[in-house]
Amino acid sequence: SFMAKPYLREDHFIGGRSLIPGCICSVQLLDVTRTRVRNGASPSLPTDYTDNLHDLVIGPNEGSCGTAIFTRKITVVEDIQTDPRWKKYRDSATAHGLAACWSIPLLDGENPPLGSFAIYHRYPHTPGKRETEVGKIFADVVAVAIKRREEYNQLMTARMVAESASKGKSDFLMHMSHELRTPLNAIIGFSEAMASNMFGPMGSDIYTGYARDIHGSGKILLNIIDRILDVARIEAGTFEIREEFFCVADLVEECLHMVNLPGDKKPPQIEVQTAQPTIHLTADRQATTSIILNLLSNAVKFTPAEGRIEIVTEYRDDGLNIRVHDNGVGISKENLTDIGKPFVRANTNPKLRSDGTGLGLFITRSLVELHGGRLEIRSEPGKGTDVTAIFPTDRVTFSGEPRQPASL
Repeated sequence: SFMAKPYLREDHFIGGRSLIPGCICSVQLLDVTRTRVRNGASPSLPTDYTDNLHDLVIGPNEGSCGTAIFTRKITVVEDIQTDPRWKKYRDSATAHGLAACWSIPLLDGENPPLGSFAIYHRYPHTPGKRETEVGKIFADVVAVAIKRREEYNQLMTARMVAESASKGKSDFLMHMSHELRTPLNAIIGFSEAMASNMFGPMGSDIYTGYARDIHGSGKILLNIIDRILDVARIEAGTFEIREEFFCVADLVEECLHMVNLPGDKKPPQIEVQTAQPTIHLTADRQATTSIILNLLSNAVKFTPAEGRIEIVTEYRDDGLNIRVHDNGVGISKENLTDIGKPFVRANTNPKLRSDGTGLGLFITRSLVELHGGRLEIRSEPGKGTDVTAIFPTDRVTFSGEPRQPASL
């Protein structure tokens, strides 16, 4: 029933009946073909009567509603018994005590009408000026309600299509990631055994070098696959946060020893500042490690060897701030709006080679948000970048036992 829809309610009809005493209101709607009319809402009309009007055609002599929709004008039938436009439907109306009906088309600009707003009386009746004005007002209200409902339905349909497509993509990525990991693990394991001459020398140092290259390339590919798998899990809503209690300063120190340098690049100077050394976090330790490593790796990648990187952890009013600041190449204002989207890389310096998939900041932002926090990014070309991961206060303690893990 259209009455069950959220934008057209019983009070629309109660208002009409109170302002036009003795009337019975109903709404007729065009079907998807825009050629026939179906009952939309008729709370005070008998069901037997509205059933007879189902699939009412549109035309110049199709009752009050069919005629109003056809002409796009108000159609007034003062006496159903004598008006030729009601010839097909006269017997049904008489059987249910309906004697007069005037109908107002529900217009939608230049588009076909949405339907009609009908007002019945149980006696022959000619609407006066006030009644006509009131009827037009209620017809406009109903038209807006119907239009909003149509837009809502279109939005929900589009959303379901988008969600279905996103789920299909995520399922595909997860399946392919799992399929690729098995042969890659074999390549990495066997190439490591060959490079280390585990079962005897290969006969040439060149082959040993090739094996090391295969091993290194395999680990790079495995890292990319792991990142894609993380994206798929995040987008599918299946990434699980496993709560642990740990010291933030200790984790930062571990991450400093784990940062990968691009090629043979000399690392810039990295300085750690911890305002509260005893600060602890209740969070997913592995996810937090990924967050810090992603921020540090980006800073190292885009900061020259003579540059400087600071990693600062401090407790502020909004929670634990883990901030990574560098004086590297920076990001332009135009690119900053897209940073953090999947597969978007922000390096605009043609002299600086940018490896990577563009997934790091997207994963970082998503992991922070899964903890109830947020990621803030500030940057200026030629002056560096400042990225801060902020964890909510209810995840932070300074010593002793961990707090109750925050609900996700």
